[in-house]
Amino acid sequence: MFYADVKSDLSGLAEAGTPKPWIEERAKEIGFKNEFRGYPVIFWDLFGEQGTPIRATIFEMGPLLLSRLMDLNETQEGVLNIAFKLADEEKAKDKNFQLVDLKDLQAFLEDLAARSDELTTKYGNIAKATVGTIQCSRWCG
Repeated sequence: MFYADVKSDLSGLAEAGTPKPWIEERAKEIGFKNEFRGYPVIFWDLFGEQGTPIRATIFEMGPLLLSRLMDLNETQEGVLNIAFKLADEEKAKDKNFQLVDLKDLQAFLEDLAARSDELTTKYGNIAKATVGTIQCSRWCG
């Protein structure tokens, strides 16, 4: 299981508990043998400083999560959805195609803007200004 422990409420699972009189008393009343032990946990760390580094490609993150991270508006999110739809189609044609990092996303968005006239009729409006705004967001810039 994966738990996002933002406030560190769950990290105590790794350590054995300590007996408390009221817990011991209740356990004895109901015939429960209490074992205080720690459980195996793996701490993932976005920055790789205090745990296992988390690595995810841009493609794996998907348009919804990226839109939220980049604080995009609905129009920009729509263009990013179109970009990921095209990326899915590209990946189906070429198994080596990847959107690994933000540089890959920028290059793909540049190509999307260059082909916007031909793609708009099939996928929807892809305004070059919108692509430019996505490119200039704090995450891609």
